[in-house]
Amino acid sequence: MGASNDLIHKMREYSVSNDPARAVMADIWAQRHNVHFMTSAYETVREMKAATTDQQSLPPPLPK
Repeated sequence: MGASNDLIHKMREYSVSNDPARAVMADIWAQRHNVHFMTSAYETVREMKAATTDQQSLPPPLPK
């Protein structure tokens, strides 16, 4: 439990960090049980990658 509490404390600190990569990863970790948030994050990344990849190589969209 001590390690878990330490991890939670560090992730909360990183969430307000000036380092954007740490803040994003901390927020994703904190919201890992929030299905709507994780779905939005997944779809956002797919949309960003769509501009740089061939449309044929993308997996089918998630069902709504």
